[in-house]
Amino acid sequence: MIATFFLIVLSIFIENIGYSGIFILILWLSWLIYSIFLLTSPKCRFHGIILFLIWILTFIGFLYLFFSSTGPPNPVYKVINILDLYCKDGRITIILLNDGTRDIKDSELFVMVDNVNKSDSFNFATINPRTTTVATSSDTYEMNKVHKIVVVSPSNSVRSEVWCE
Repeated sequence: MIATFFLIVLSIFIENIGYSGIFILILWLSWLIYSIFLLTSPKCRFHGIILFLIWILTFIGFLYLFFSSTGPPNPVYKVINILDLYCKDGRITIILLNDGTRDIKDSELFVMVDNVNKSDSFNFATINPRTTTVATSSDTYEMNKVHKIVVVSPSNSVRSEVWCE
């Protein structure tokens, strides 16, 4: 049972730390074997105990570092991405993707068209993580012109341009 747990932990380490981490892990395990060898020797028992305690502390440290870094370094909560953007008959349509891990409500999104806040003109549905939503402006915009679009969410903002025809 302990060997199975050790193999699972080892496979997770190998997946996350790469080959240089394997080298460090081998050195670390040889340190453990050496400290156990010192514990069994009557003349070096004190040194073995000290070395084994240091090994336990480093093991706890490695576990803490490993489990504290398994998630993203900066939590990704409400990240958006523009999948498509087009303008037809003066009405701009935006297709947004929620690339984050939390729902994004319409009230949390701000849309700027040509540096003017037009958030009220777009009605986005609540966007669940890894899903899309489509919103078409209720306002009309000047035809045969490029419009600069900025969409702001709580975690990021995206910029794009659209040609109205």
